[in-house]
Parts: sequence; C-alpha cells; structure tokens
Amino acid sequence: MTTFHPLQAEQWALKHFGAVDLGDRRRNQRAVRIAQGMASRSGKSIPKLFDRRADVKAAYTFMSRKEATPERLQTPHRNHVRAALGQAGTFLLLEDSSEFIWSRHQETPGLGRTGDLRSPVRQGFTLHTTLAVKWQKPHQQSGQRLPVQVLGILDQEYYLRQPAPTASESDAERRQRENKESALWTRATERIGKGPDDQDVRWVRVCDRGADIEVFMRGVIAQGQGFVVRAAQNRRLLDPNARTRECIGHVFEAARAASPLGSYTIDLRGRKGQKARAAHVEVSVVRAYLWPTPMAGGQGKPRQEGIRVSIVRVAEKPSDDVKEPLEWMLLTDADIETFEEAHEVALQYQARWLVEEFHKGLKTGLGAERLQLEAGQRLKAMISMMSVVATRLLALREDSRERPNDPAQSAGLSAVELQVLSKVLKRQLKTVQDVILALGRLGGHMNRKSDGLPGWQALWEGMNMLQVYVEGYKSLSGK
Repeated sequence: MTTFHPLQAEQWALKHFGAVDLGDRRRNQRAVRIAQGMASRSGKSIPKLFDRRADVKAAYTFMSRKEATPERLQTPHRNHVRAALGQAGTFLLLEDSSEFIWSRHQETPGLGRTGDLRSPVRQGFTLHTTLAVKWQKPHQQSGQRLPVQVLGILDQEYYLRQPAPTASESDAERRQRENKESALWTRATERIGKGPDDQDVRWVRVCDRGADIEVFMRGVIAQGQGFVVRAAQNRRLLDPNARTRECIGHVFEAARAASPLGSYTIDLRGRKGQKARAAHVEVSVVRAYLWPTPMAGGQGKPRQEGIRVSIVRVAEKPSDDVKEPLEWMLLTDADIETFEEAHEVALQYQARWLVEEFHKGLKTGLGAERLQLEAGQRLKAMISMMSVVATRLLALREDSRERPNDPAQSAGLSAVELQVLSKVLKRQLKTVQDVILALGRLGGHMNRKSDGLPGWQALWEGMNMLQVYVEGYKSLSGK
C-alpha cells in the first residue's frame, strides 16, 4: 500500500509539514507539533489537541502570526503532490467549492457573508479545493465509483463573497459580482500552471456544472491539461468547415439524438431527499465544436475558433418508478469514439464525488465549522492544516477500497497500534479491510454487511480512541 500518507502521526506530520518555512525555526517546529496533534486527535478542539497548557497557548499564538498563511503552511504538502504528478499515468484534478459558515452575533474580521447575503449572523467563506488523485484505467465494466490513489491538495482558495446587492444594482454590476465567483475556476488554472510535457502523463480537471465556462475550458487547454466538465449551458454548436459561421445545433439536443453505444448500471449514492439506488443508463457520444462567445477573445480581440469537444451523454430512461431520471452531459477535450472510452469518462466524473467527501470530512469529521477562533486569518490557517489532515484519512479509505485484501501491516498503522487495536476488539486483523472495519467499530460503526465501509465520523472517532488506548498501553508497559 502507498506510504504517501503514513498513519503514524509523528511520521506523517514530518513528511507533510517538516519542510515548512515560516521565517523562524521555532515557528516551523510549532507547525509540525500542531499537525501531529491534529493527526493523533482528529476532530478535537485546540485545547484538546495538547496536554500542556503552554502548547495550547502557543497554538493560538501561532494561528495569529501573519507568516501562517494557507499557502506557506501547505507548501511542503503541495510540493509532494506536484512531485507525484510528474510520474507516468493519468491524474484527476478533482475540483469543487464548498461554503464554510459560522453563525455569530458580531462581525468577525476576515469573514464574508454566506447563504443569504442580507443575514448579519451567517459569516464565512467559500473554499475552492483541487484534490489530486491517480487514476487507474478500469479493467472491466463497473457502475461503482472506482477507488483512486489520493495524493493530496494541489490548490486551494478562500473566497469572501461580496456584500449584499442593493436595489439599485445595475445589470453590469451584477455580472461583475457573479464573474468574480465564477473566476474561482480560472484562477485555479493560473495557479496550477502548465501541465506535463511528457506524453505519458495526463492531468484531467474534473468539475461539476459550475466550471462550464468557456474561458475556463480554453485556459485548461492552453495549459496542456485535459478536462471533464458537466455541461450547464445548452451551448450552440459550430461547423468548423463552413465558410461562414452557422449554428448547426445545440449541445443537449445533439447528444440526445446520438445513438447509444452501450449501457451499464450506476450505483448512485444517497443524497438529501434521495435514497441510494441503482440506475441503468445508456451512453452516447457526439463530437462537436462549441460556438465561441463574443467575449471569448477579450475586448477588442477577434473571436476565436470553436472548442473541439466530445459530448458524452449518460442517461437513464424515464419511468414511473423514477421521479428524476439521471442525465449527465459531460464535455471532455478527449477524442471519444467507443463505449469503453465514454464509460471511462463517466467513471472519471464519478470520482469527483471524492472532493465533496473531502469537504464533508473537514466539516463533520474535523469540525472546521465548530472552531471558535475570532478572526478570519486564524480560521484560514487552522483549516489549511486541517485540509492536509483530511487527505490522510481519505487516502486510507480509498486504499482500503482499492486493496482490501492486502496484509494488515500495509494499512499504515504501527505494529503497536495494530497490536492494541486487535486486543481491544478481540479480533484478528489479517487484511487492510479488517483494519478499516476495526477502526470504524471503535468509532461506533456497527460493521454490518449492509452498512458498507465506515464513514468519516466513525473513522475519526476510531483513530482518536485508538490513540488513547495506545498511550495507555505505552504508559503501563513503559514503552
């Protein structure tokens, strides 16, 4: 199993924060100690991360330092991720935004309005994350989200929403405000930078409908990256061979008119108001050129050529049993012709759910929205470190799905941790899956077959409980 995210807290903290540069050796060491505390006592408040009061006070002081910016704190981790992205293979850059909200009676410096922009008590920011994972080409037809190797965070941005619009806001002012939010995607492209020159390495940006922005897709192509974006707009299509520009159709209608290449069954996860279910879908593909918008070339510049894409439609047939049949319209830069190729694009899009799980883990597992820090700078510093911690357990979950039958010793726990976990639960731990289920059971997961693998909360609690038992064992045995 990968050692990219070793589970031993001290070893992990040194790997991902040991090379941090905050302008002072003591501050650098403090960052590692805080990361170790977060890793060994995941989801605990700052006062509960440390046994010594001096360490708690030092952590609060650390988060207030101007040097403790999210970018500087995550630099060693991101450098590890970039190094891994240079290896041969296909890598998915999973991208999504999530709102982090604190309800407070007073304005908190460094936070913006969230939800209802007119509400004075809902403050926070939008966190835009690009999570890098290594993709494994599917060996057989599958409807489940395929496991991936989690590398970590390639990019993050904290965005403060603009003040509530006034009644006198003009259309131009509204568009300017909305463009600032949609520019999260294009700014991420600029920071991520140029993709690999090596033809054996491919980076694919995988995004939901928020990224259906022409300037985003053009920017990704210009940087030598690929993309899989769920279409939000029924864009016009262009005939590139015509002497004059003519609209020859639209994205949705063209994809729906294409003959199916094949079908498969998708296991859909449960969501708010929707139960988990299996959906039998048909897959079709059409190759096309997206019509360039007048603004695509920039003010005063000539209009550009259309963007060449493959439109992969994944759709469920309407029936009385399903209120909202599934339909994905996926835009990709790749030349897709066969069912196998289209099926892989759909599976890559399904992998995007992992970045949603990442944000969920930050909130429910690590308790980011429970933080009681009274300044936006402190919150951002803390959450930037929490974000790296979240990738650690996310990687463990994915590795357990990819290699469930590997020996328990390759799960990332130390020999002592495995020994204690086995004794506490009075069960043998032979495989990685045994370890995951044991950690989940320690955290409250019932381990029934119908329950599936443990979720975030159970794994966090299980890891924390294990550390308590290990500390007690070491104290009693003198080790």
